[in-house]
Amino acid sequence: MIYLVIIIIITAISVLINMYFSHKRRKQILTLWDHNKKLDHRENYHETFKFFYENIKESNDDAGIDDITWNDLNMTKIFNNINYAFTSIGEEMLYFRLKAAHKQHVMDEKMIEKISSDSPFRVKLSLILAALGKAPYTNSSKHMFENPDVKINKLFLVLSILPLVGLGLIGVSLHAGLSLFFTSALVNSFLFYMNRSKNEAEFESLSYCIHIILTSRKIAKLNKDTDFLKKTNNLRKAPFISVLLLKDDTTGTNIILHILTVLKAIFLLEYLIFHYIIHLLHHNKDLYELAWKKTAELDFFYSIAIWRKTLPYYCVPTFNGEGSFVIHEAYHPLLQNPVGNDFTFHKNCLLTGSNASGKSTFMKTIALNIVFSQALNTSTSKQINLTRGPVYSTMAMADDIEKGQSYFLSEIIALKRIFDTVNTDK
Repeated sequence: MIYLVIIIIITAISVLINMYFSHKRRKQILTLWDHNKKLDHRENYHETFKFFYENIKESNDDAGIDDITWNDLNMTKIFNNINYAFTSIGEEMLYFRLKAAHKQHVMDEKMIEKISSDSPFRVKLSLILAALGKAPYTNSSKHMFENPDVKINKLFLVLSILPLVGLGLIGVSLHAGLSLFFTSALVNSFLFYMNRSKNEAEFESLSYCIHIILTSRKIAKLNKDTDFLKKTNNLRKAPFISVLLLKDDTTGTNIILHILTVLKAIFLLEYLIFHYIIHLLHHNKDLYELAWKKTAELDFFYSIAIWRKTLPYYCVPTFNGEGSFVIHEAYHPLLQNPVGNDFTFHKNCLLTGSNASGKSTFMKTIALNIVFSQALNTSTSKQINLTRGPVYSTMAMADDIEKGQSYFLSEIIALKRIFDTVNTDK
């Protein structure tokens, strides 16, 4: 009896602690918008945000902003400044848009306006996205592109049934039933922990995938998107199954999780659920992609909405097909108290000036506004009219001792890549 009381007390304390931190987190989320803050203040300690872009690039072999241009324009800092995403997939979408700025992206300005002006909607959306959160090293987008092996090992299937057979035999022969149960339970527990250590990252990834589906359906209910709810009806059971992928409680206070882990080990439930979810995602690939993108884009739109709020001023770009470029009062987004500049481009030009007069900053400002206009439908200027196209630069080159390249040779090779691209596009 005393042990039962101790278990109840420990469980009650853990529930109260979880409730306290959940309440504290909720209060923090409710203040983020007004204070222009991010839920996660840490810099990107992982590189989850690259996965979606890398998966698409491998699938389509389509180049975007290359590393030289990315470094020239200080895009890593730009990315971190814009990244107010609550989720891993939201920041993956932001990174993809910036890297593949030249693509024809869809921007839902009505949704951005709704996030900006409709406070109750924004709060509900923030809480839903924050509940999904970020998962380090989780490559959730790969399930849109890969064709995994969905076959279950028949030996594991038989082993998962044997403990049940043993329990059934107890009524016929107590000794035989218990022997079969404990032997199979011991073997299964060994296989469970051996496979778990190898596939822990995959388990976390699949669990996150399922929570993406759950989040997409919550957002659809918020938006009253009945069409999406009908389309993803096949996936509605997946979140309940994902409970069996929960990790152990490392604090040792959650008794229910420990009991669940023992059951998963004895009956190899984690292995079976793991393959079931892969099978579910594989056979509903289009629906999963739809759920992934809808959730990621809404989180991305939230980032754009709050980023625009932090800017001194901005405009929505207009595009032309004439090869011309006009911008008024353009400024660099990383500068404090910037001064706007005008620029009109119709033909090749040469920019000159003394050292430290702002030539590089001006060129970066123009390049960034071309990227922002195409990727984010936003320009850090008062007016911009441009033609769509890729952006390449060669500014901050250096020698490379390991490759045996001098500073001059590094510059020549970097310039050659631009000419090669121009000649290929013709």
